[in-house]
Amino acid sequence: MKKVVFVLIILGLLAGVVIQQQPETTSQMLPTLPKFKVSDVAEFEIKMNATKAIKGTRDGDSWLLSESEQPTPIKAAEVGRLLSDLSNMQPKRVASHKPEHHARFSVTDADASVELHNVAGETLLHLIVGKPATDLVSTYVRLAGDDMVITVDKTLTWQVKRTEEAWLVEEVYSE
Repeated sequence: MKKVVFVLIILGLLAGVVIQQQPETTSQMLPTLPKFKVSDVAEFEIKMNATKAIKGTRDGDSWLLSESEQPTPIKAAEVGRLLSDLSNMQPKRVASHKPEHHARFSVTDADASVELHNVAGETLLHLIVGKPATDLVSTYVRLAGDDMVITVDKTLTWQVKRTEEAWLVEEVYSE
């Protein structure tokens, strides 16, 4: 009899966990993220600690450092990977609705952000990118101007928080 009661308690707990993880059955509805085509992105800007880390402009199939005195190429493959991940990311779960929790997830207004614009200068996406989530395969993010912190199914932290030099094409010198 004790085994039957124990099994029923375990099954009840498992059912509760499964129901809690399904956002359509809770008050934790997942947001819809802005959709855009990678080909529509004409400019990207990444900020760290509220100051510009890098700003790039599309030049055909390549990318150039904006506001540079001479044309400085940016690694197109790295930009393409970031844009693809941002375009295809899917929300996994809501972590918080409270602004006082932003620092815990590294998504304050002063933390790393990425902003994408089309050729007309319209914002396609403005995202605050936080630390990796506890599963290490997703990232805490927050849409700029929104208090909701969510996890998305992409590892964005290392891509966004790299130095400007890591984005630039290395010069090849011949002697």
